[in-house]
Amino acid sequence: MFKETLMVARDIYRQCAVGLLALASLAFTASQLSAQEVINFTELPNEGGVQMTASGPSGPVDATVSGETFHLSVPQIPPGYPADATVSHIGISQTASSYLVNILESAGGPLSDQVHVYQFIPQFTVMDFLSDPNDFVAGPADATVVEDGTLQHVFDYLNDRGETVSIYVQSDVIEAPEPASFALLGGTLLGFAALRRRRRA
Repeated sequence: MFKETLMVARDIYRQCAVGLLALASLAFTASQLSAQEVINFTELPNEGGVQMTASGPSGPVDATVSGETFHLSVPQIPPGYPADATVSHIGISQTASSYLVNILESAGGPLSDQVHVYQFIPQFTVMDFLSDPNDFVAGPADATVVEDGTLQHVFDYLNDRGETVSIYVQSDVIEAPEPASFALLGGTLLGFAALRRRRRA
């Protein structure tokens, strides 16, 4: 009787261990699939440069350049690509070899910035943030966003590790004068006109 009870207990233990192992494996796989690499490009005010931050499986990365273009690469920098920073989990896209995002100054307005994700050479994915009209990439855009001065989500793609790479951009928006400023300017001009008339009279 004791022997039978011991065998039943051993079978239950084995089944529980196998079940727990399967659950742990499933949880690990789910966490890997839901892992997200977040890349932010921020244009600093008054053409002060571009800051790039990344968080996710690559760990925190923070780099700033003084120009209007930022080159981001995987750690194994392809020869000839001028990387300003590296992020290991950019990965290779599972669906396309390149993506182009246009960021407009206003709806239907001129191009302000671009994000270009592409393979520099096979197996090397790179990402460029462009804010100089001379460097803009021609061709159809995979996404178009109107800038609003906040950190905006502009694009997602799935890399070869099954991770989502999310790209955000904060453009340096030149603020238009407010209506109150126009009213003040109009009032000042009317005042000058009235003063000139009095002097002539």
